[in-house]
Amino acid sequence: MAGGRLVLRLAVLAAAGTTAVAAGGATPDAAQMALQPADVPGAKVSGRAAKPGTGYVASYTRTFNLRTPYSRSALVFIESDVNLASTAATATRDFAGIRTYLRSAKGREELATAFVKGAGKTVKRKDLALGALRTPAIGDGAIELPATLKIKGGRVYAAFTFFRLDRVVETLITLGVRPVVQADVAKLGSLIVAHAGAQFIPTSTAPPTIAGTPQQGQTLTALPGTWDNEPTFAYQWQRCDASGAACTDVVGATAQTYAVSAADVGTTLRVNVTATNRF
Repeated sequence: MAGGRLVLRLAVLAAAGTTAVAAGGATPDAAQMALQPADVPGAKVSGRAAKPGTGYVASYTRTFNLRTPYSRSALVFIESDVNLASTAATATRDFAGIRTYLRSAKGREELATAFVKGAGKTVKRKDLALGALRTPAIGDGAIELPATLKIKGGRVYAAFTFFRLDRVVETLITLGVRPVVQADVAKLGSLIVAHAGAQFIPTSTAPPTIAGTPQQGQTLTALPGTWDNEPTFAYQWQRCDASGAACTDVVGATAQTYAVSAADVGTTLRVNVTATNRF
């Protein structure tokens, strides 16, 4: 459906002029952030990988066509467009731009005109009515634009929902034969947020190491290794037996550095590194 491609373009346009650099190592999997087939039972899935726009390091679109009603809304079409920005600041800025665009008369008219054009030659601009903007409780911010399209034999109801989570700017389009219930949009959005959050959990790509000489009077330094997704680190030094077994925490030794003492002579020292972010 052409209308779905339209909104993906709108979500990426605001990113012009930024730099496409992945933060923290490997780029999370945008395909895993979108709605998954298991999230929409009974739907026919047609997915396509999309090239990212300027300032974005990955994007993915997954489309669902339903032969059976989904929840109270009897949705017949769902599209999840995930756009992964280079930084959280980029996503926040661009989401603010989308919000401003949809609040403007020009932006709403451009969206309506493009959606009608994508719906087919028999649909006229006067057939589409846009509702008031709504703010579903999804992610770190959301804005939803409902619409009603008059077609031969009845009406079709749509909701264009934009929200963000950290570096993700998501467009969720729902199209149904009855008014799209906001609770259903929030349910779908919450699933997307959960998928995205799973991709942002810190992941080790190179293990921690210890620098320094393991002798009494020397200072050892824990190097956290390499991790994706920009975590902060916590440390716990441990004292083990000579073979490296039977390890116990050294009370109070939670700094990145550790001063080797007489009690450590003849033992093996180990450090646990814990990486944490908001997810």
